[in-house]
Amino acid sequence: MKKFILKRLGLAAISLFLLSLTIFLLIRISGDPAVLLAEPGASAADLEAIRNQFGLNRPLWIQYVSFISHLFRADFGQSFYYRTDVFPRASSPRCGSTNGRTASGRSSRCSDSRCPRSGSAWS
Repeated sequence: MKKFILKRLGLAAISLFLLSLTIFLLIRISGDPAVLLAEPGASAADLEAIRNQFGLNRPLWIQYVSFISHLFRADFGQSFYYRTDVFPRASSPRCGSTNGRTASGRSSRCSDSRCPRSGSAWS
């Protein structure tokens, strides 16, 4: 039994490593993140400032180590769009009653009047 659990833990660690590597590389394959973050027509100085701010000017392997270390600390960084921390956004007031429904296990039923399918079909 102990051998089975250790084997499963090892396979889970390999899977998580490959998943994190895939996510990291997909972000980089989509193009230069600095260009994607900058507004259209940004100057070379603006792009360099963005690269410095987010550490995109460092070698790729150092960026990956930093990515993993932040994941282990549950530091998901800042939203590029909202310029705020990512994790608190999940519990912000803008999520409204969705958090309550999910926490109470009622996420499959929509009783909110704003829900287009509310009514007798879901009762």
